[in-house]
Amino acid sequence: MGGPLFGQISMFPMTGVLANPSNIASIGKVDEKATPGYYAVTLKPWDVKVELTATRHVALHRHSFPESDNARVLIDVGHVLYGTGAGWSSANPVGGSVQIDTATREVSGEMTYAGGRGGRSWKVFFVARFDTAFDSHGTWSDGNTLAKGSSASTGNEIGAFLNFKTTQGQRVTSKIALSYRSLQQARGYFAREAPAFDFDKVRRDARAEWTKALDSIRVEGGTHDQRTQFYTALYRVHLSPNDWTGEAPQRYGNGTFYENILCMWDTFRSVNPLLTLILPDVQRDIVNTMIAYHKTDGWTGDAHSVWEYEHVQNGSSADIIIADAYAKKLPGIDWREAYEAIRKNAFTDHDPQAIGRPNKGHFRLDDYRKYGYVPTDVATYGAVQAVSRSLEYAYNDFAVLSLARRFGSAADIEDLEKRLFWYRNVWDADTGFMRGRAADGSW
Repeated sequence: MGGPLFGQISMFPMTGVLANPSNIASIGKVDEKATPGYYAVTLKPWDVKVELTATRHVALHRHSFPESDNARVLIDVGHVLYGTGAGWSSANPVGGSVQIDTATREVSGEMTYAGGRGGRSWKVFFVARFDTAFDSHGTWSDGNTLAKGSSASTGNEIGAFLNFKTTQGQRVTSKIALSYRSLQQARGYFAREAPAFDFDKVRRDARAEWTKALDSIRVEGGTHDQRTQFYTALYRVHLSPNDWTGEAPQRYGNGTFYENILCMWDTFRSVNPLLTLILPDVQRDIVNTMIAYHKTDGWTGDAHSVWEYEHVQNGSSADIIIADAYAKKLPGIDWREAYEAIRKNAFTDHDPQAIGRPNKGHFRLDDYRKYGYVPTDVATYGAVQAVSRSLEYAYNDFAVLSLARRFGSAADIEDLEKRLFWYRNVWDADTGFMRGRAADGSW
């Protein structure tokens, strides 16, 4: 997508004097290692080795400390990724709480975040549990005000610090789980997925899961670097969208739900068709999630994250993804509902007078249907992208037509078939290029 989102709840190990905890950062790193299901790095200047692995819903941290009377783990509850570009806003923590329970060696709380690529807000609940008792503890509040011995804090930029007296190489293992629904749900992931603090077992299990995923395609020949590039790309195919079943807002119910479908205008070309071949159940669930977006919020959208639509790049790429799944006969999808979802993109203009990029439907769809192309002077918007939109709309219409011939009305079919060759309306035979046209037909 290009803009920041998430990055909530930071767990950070260090040693020495604690000050300004919300803004502490390492000055360097060494001995970095990354493989599917495992990451390790040593943070400077503290020489703390950090190891990470995970189950589906639980992250395990293993921190190996030097000898120190002031070893610490900070849990920054207000942490979130920050935007740097002028066109991207950052999400901000806008109110939460943190609690420390020394008897259970547990830190828990919640934080509401707002902003970040729009006016959305969302709440995250978290629970962190440690295998080692705290030597002492405290919290901080807004303004990085430290409160030694405190077991609770509320505010925006808040957090907890846990102190340990460590011997050389002593390991402190912890596990942390998040939920968008409740603290109880976050805590429940421990019992189901990581009841113990067995970091090495979880790491082995994670590697086995990734091995299974990457073994779905076997390649032969090529150089070592080429095979590395191939499997790195295949690894990344599995990273998004995310299976958030059970974590969606109640308006979506408890059915299978995928979130962070970013961004369809890129993934429809190769990622989604690949998923229909190597992970057909996942692709089925992604399509059903798009249908759920339409049934619940009115549109398929062109990208979606944190329960909201992102902008539509040009056309409605969901049409193509759904048509591809239909052509390949993926089971478990209500195709009549699928048709209704993508039909809306082809026949309903969300905002006929739009002067900016929409996040639903087609930009200036009524004008496209009137002229047979998107005119370059249809709006004062600086990125009309008339040729790109005209070409993508024609492709989208073909995708919708593939389902209309089975589930649409005769009028729908006639209208969509009429549009099939509208790409010719922006072809300039004299120059041999697709060119933008004004509403009066001039190039």
